[in-house]
Amino acid sequence: GSDYLNPRFSFAARLTVSDFGGFRSESRTDLMVGSTYGIRSEYFHPFSPLSNWFIAPRVFAENRPLEFYHRSRVVALDREHNSGGGLDLGYSIANTGEVRLGYEASYLSTSFRVGDASAFPILAGRYGAAHLSYTYDRVDDEIVPHAGLLAHGDLRWVDANPGSTGHLPVLDVKSTFFQPVGARNTGFVSMEGGTIFDTRNAGIPFFFLGGPQRLSAYGMNELFGNQYFLGRFGFLKQLNAPAPFTDGRVYLFADYEVAKMYGVKDATILPMDASAGV
Repeated sequence: GSDYLNPRFSFAARLTVSDFGGFRSESRTDLMVGSTYGIRSEYFHPFSPLSNWFIAPRVFAENRPLEFYHRSRVVALDREHNSGGGLDLGYSIANTGEVRLGYEASYLSTSFRVGDASAFPILAGRYGAAHLSYTYDRVDDEIVPHAGLLAHGDLRWVDANPGSTGHLPVLDVKSTFFQPVGARNTGFVSMEGGTIFDTRNAGIPFFFLGGPQRLSAYGMNELFGNQYFLGRFGFLKQLNAPAPFTDGRVYLFADYEVAKMYGVKDATILPMDASAGV
């Protein structure tokens, strides 16, 4: 809905089967139908009923819109196709975090539909990466957190990427801290960034900025490249108001964003904006 003349809508569902293949084992399958078509299924299996160690094989297939804007003008409407699988070895840290080491391989392609075909690389080929990731999840609510910290870091060694001429490291980190300010108000601060370090000829770009809550004043995916940062701080105010499709909670929202995508020609030195909504 970032462009009211070009809306996108999808249905999503999750099927979870608990104790599938053993105590604490779980099968998780996500389905999406609409502007994005996809299926993703992971099997979480601890080594023993009380073990913190686990394995997690997964498969996925996805076809999603890849749209590019310059301000409010459509530059190109493309699609991205990605299908493959992976296997992780992991360790759970209490009920707040986990570490994973694994490998993922897929067939990744982009296809041009409408607009300027040169706006984004149209490529196809194998994607493969070994990764080490850490996730910390200690927030008080999964939908609208009011207190706590949510953080994720991912270091990948990419051995294949469509359009790339060699191997490359990719680091991607993000975190958000929520702090209650009274009974119905919440402040939050988030920082995220990514880089491929000094690698050249990386192929399909890894990072995107522009669109709602990712530098909102810019068009969808207006800035893309291989090194960026994005900082946000904002405020949520909860109102009690009966409204359709809600549980009676409505939020007023405001935030300030500052970001930078490196290597983009003719871009503002330090893009920033403010946004507000309900």
